[in-house]
Amino acid sequence: MRKASWKDRDLFIEIFTEVFAGNTGTTWVLRKNIDPRKGLRGLARYSFVKGMARDGVYISDNRKGIAICYKFNNNNFSFREAWSDLRFAFCAMSIRKLPQIISRESYRKNKRPASGEYLYFWEEKERGIQFWFLKRE
Repeated sequence: MRKASWKDRDLFIEIFTEVFAGNTGTTWVLRKNIDPRKGLRGLARYSFVKGMARDGVYISDNRKGIAICYKFNNNNFSFREAWSDLRFAFCAMSIRKLPQIISRESYRKNKRPASGEYLYFWEEKERGIQFWFLKRE
C-alpha cells in the first residue's frame, strides 16, 4: 500500500462507492430522495477528506483496495474538512435520522476508552470490509 494523494480522490470515491453500494450498515444514514450512488459518492468524498486531513488514506499497489488509518484522538481543525462535513450533511445525509446518528456515535464513543492514543483503521479488499481500533501501548 502507498499513501494517497489528493490526485487519488476519484479512484478512492469509485472504489468506496462500488464496495458500499449494498451495505445497509453504511447507507442507512443517506437521504432516500436522492440517487443512492450520489449519496455514497458524498459519503466517500467526506471519508476521503477526513482521512486526508489526518494524513491517513492509502491505496493498494494494484489500485483495487483502499484503507483509512489515522490517530483517532487527532482533532486538528481544517477548513477543507469543515466544508466537507457541511457538504455531506446538507447534500447526502438524512437530517431526519440525525437523532439516530447522534445516538449511534454516542454509543460508539462510550465504548472507546477516553484516554490514550488510538488508531482508527478500516480497509476494503477482496475479502470485504474490515474495521479496527488499535491502541498504542
